[in-house]
Amino acid sequence: MNRQDPVNPQTELNSILEIVGNIAKISAAGSYIYRGEPKHYEKVSSTLYRKLEAAKMLHLNIEEVQKAELEAAKSYTKKTDEFEILTEIQHFGGKTNLIDFTTDYCIALFFASESFPFKDGRVILQDKTGAIKDWIREPQDPDRLSRVRMQKSVFVQPPDGFIEPNMEIVIPQSLKQPLLDYLKKEFDISIENIYPDLHGFVSSQDNRWSARANFAKGITYKEQADEAGNPKEKNGKHQQAIKSFTEAINLMPQFAEAYSTRSLISRIEGDFDNAVVDITKAIELNPMSALAYIHRGSIYRTKGELNKAIHDFTKAIALDPGDAIAYSARGNVYFSAKDFDSAIIDFNKSIIMGMKSPEVHSTLGTAYHHKGDFENAIVNFNEAIRLKLDYPLAYMGRGSVYLSKGEIKLAIEDSNMAIKLNPELDSPYYTRGVAWLHLQEWDKATADLNVVKNKGLDITALFHNEYGNIAIFEQKTGSQLPMDIANMLTLLDI
Repeated sequence: MNRQDPVNPQTELNSILEIVGNIAKISAAGSYIYRGEPKHYEKVSSTLYRKLEAAKMLHLNIEEVQKAELEAAKSYTKKTDEFEILTEIQHFGGKTNLIDFTTDYCIALFFASESFPFKDGRVILQDKTGAIKDWIREPQDPDRLSRVRMQKSVFVQPPDGFIEPNMEIVIPQSLKQPLLDYLKKEFDISIENIYPDLHGFVSSQDNRWSARANFAKGITYKEQADEAGNPKEKNGKHQQAIKSFTEAINLMPQFAEAYSTRSLISRIEGDFDNAVVDITKAIELNPMSALAYIHRGSIYRTKGELNKAIHDFTKAIALDPGDAIAYSARGNVYFSAKDFDSAIIDFNKSIIMGMKSPEVHSTLGTAYHHKGDFENAIVNFNEAIRLKLDYPLAYMGRGSVYLSKGEIKLAIEDSNMAIKLNPELDSPYYTRGVAWLHLQEWDKATADLNVVKNKGLDITALFHNEYGNIAIFEQKTGSQLPMDIANMLTLLDI
């Protein structure tokens, strides 16, 4: 996949400053003009030379060919200055024997970075007092906002159609986009400024439409992944989607939606580092998107970075105070942090705003249970079950509340239903096992507690948290636990 791994921004900046500093140091020791190439061409040549080469016509005198082309062009323009006509042909993408250079190495860096995202570029430093000195032609454009002026253009017209570079600096493909960002931020060098005319718009328009086409292709792959029948197929479609979104971003680096959607897929695939990098970029491009903050907050919650998650959900709420999803998402983080008071406030706000979700009511019920508010806990578990009759977590939670209230038979009934709906759960076995202890059904209790123990749940810690120790439980229930069960539950006794 042509996607760079997350890189420390400071490391990127250091690499960029090293390149810029190196060019500046070399420039200070000589007299140079500069050319940026987005990939390593075999020769530093004119477009007309490359045209003749492709047509296997290099036996022709390139200056004679250009002269013939120039005569043909005169019938299309009122201009009479031949060099001015040549620069206009060059301006519109025609074939001439002029090789573009610039007097500004930052502009050369822009041209070395602005296309061919998966190939290394290069900046050529050419000594203008050397072999090329008699071939240099400087345009005289009075319009200070013309492309020639904005690009600080100077042309080299070699008699053979090509020159040998004096020196070159390689621009790694991984630094191309960071370099473009740096040049725009520090020097206001961007495609809008380098091409200050409608021809520049047309060039960027092609990129935008190609970017949108790649984005649409990525969405199609994502939808196919959603419908995939097995993990291997799903992963394959996700990788194709990521590649398409990456191509869209390379064509249109300000494409916030492409970053956020690529982030979503990375999150699904468990690649949380890349997911955070992408959604952070999307937020930089569109800082008013509450949805983007919700997305990043959810990733932080999955990574266990709860303070960052709370910050992002709070930002989303500030941007859109009526967003019920943001409140329920922040409530979940508060719940994970065991801040049950804050969780209860946020869940209730989301419900008031119209969040009709069995998951929200069930988690809210559990938060109330932790606070010892059994009545509100049961009300919310009841609502979760009403919204989704076959929701095992609601039965599991309500059964646990019934056990805490001493309503043993109801605790067993709800645990039975939770286990029936999802036998892989562990907590319902524990609840039912303790309920059997209340009823002195020792064999059933032992069977359930062993199931829980084998599933890896720390039944001793749970029991001590609820009852303190065996003696308190026996006093409360008026029973004496068999030795094997007592041993199972007293491992942590001091």
